[in-house]
Amino acid sequence: MPTLHAVRGQVRSAIADGDYERAQTLAEGVLRHYPEDHETVGLLGQLHLECGRWGEAERLFRFLLRVDPENTLARSGLALIAEGRGDLSEALGHFTLALEIHPGNHQLAGEVRRLQAQAEGSRLADPRLSKHAIARRLLGDGMAGEAVPLFEVALENALDPTAVALGLAQALWMAARRREAGEVAGEILAANPLCLKALALRAGAAAAEGESALSPLLEKAWRLDPGNGVAGRIFESAGLTLPPTGLLVEVPEEVESPPEGAEPEPDARAEDADEAKTLELPHAEVDGEWVRDRGARGSEEASEGASQQPGEDASMHLVSGRSRLSQHCYDLAAAEFRKALKADPGVASEVRIAALGMAEESPGDPRLRWLAGDALATEGKLRLAMEQYLKALESQAKTTTS
Repeated sequence: MPTLHAVRGQVRSAIADGDYERAQTLAEGVLRHYPEDHETVGLLGQLHLECGRWGEAERLFRFLLRVDPENTLARSGLALIAEGRGDLSEALGHFTLALEIHPGNHQLAGEVRRLQAQAEGSRLADPRLSKHAIARRLLGDGMAGEAVPLFEVALENALDPTAVALGLAQALWMAARRREAGEVAGEILAANPLCLKALALRAGAAAAEGESALSPLLEKAWRLDPGNGVAGRIFESAGLTLPPTGLLVEVPEEVESPPEGAEPEPDARAEDADEAKTLELPHAEVDGEWVRDRGARGSEEASEGASQQPGEDASMHLVSGRSRLSQHCYDLAAAEFRKALKADPGVASEVRIAALGMAEESPGDPRLRWLAGDALATEGKLRLAMEQYLKALESQAKTTTS
């Protein structure tokens, strides 16, 4: 009989194939047994969006955001619905907040630029990084302690206080400040009792303190996330053992198994590992759940990657970056150097030297400081990287006030 993980995979495949009737049948079959399973709710919302049923999609996406305020699929879906209704301001707000939570997502940045251009009547530069986005970036680079004060400042004027507070709670947790993480999670739950990560963090903090009142928190989390995968990863990150809830993930009998001879679903443990990385790297790109232009970019990148080795690709971008640098086209040069760093972290020192040189020539551009900081972080020089990040923040603040 199929596992819940396998059934979700069948729903995703059916949506990708345009077999919306089968996808809806499978998803609704799951939700009859697990009516609050947030992953399946998100898939059903995506299906309704692609079928043009905006009202149903919006209802599901708003529920999903209560469970997972960091969910890019839900925020992107709500943005596309708002844009379709002609409300560019609301659409831009959703995409902007999604980009703050995932500041390394180039697709989200492109959507923000596109909507800004429509609203202002001209093509604008790259979206500026807010304090929330900078805090997320530091958290993703393993600098949880440095991220905490930025989250606290960002919380004062947050577009979505729950999303920022959740980032703060995760930063405190990763900085081994378990009690404080639990307190922030408790405040989140007072306003939004359905927040899954807050439930898991509050339960984890209670376990770390030796408290016994875990079962109600974990049972609530289980209903939103059957099997408690999110809670399990949070507990594991602190060396804690997730206590059993006494609840079982039973497979719906009426949900059909994959057709005979079909490709097996990916190992659930591999998916869990990817999700664990997402928890620790909040700015990483989302895992294929993008609403607009689904699949096209990934297949193009896959074909490009198959034709070149990482080292060769990095060398190509380095050469192109130096060429742009000689023409004093710093924005284009920085883009090429960043591609080189992504293709091969071994070129970090070359990228750092180029980025610092450009930053001296163009001190008002915070993107160059970010590039230098990322290169230094890749080299393991975290304190020096932090200095560049702070300079980027100062430069951005001057640009904003001028």
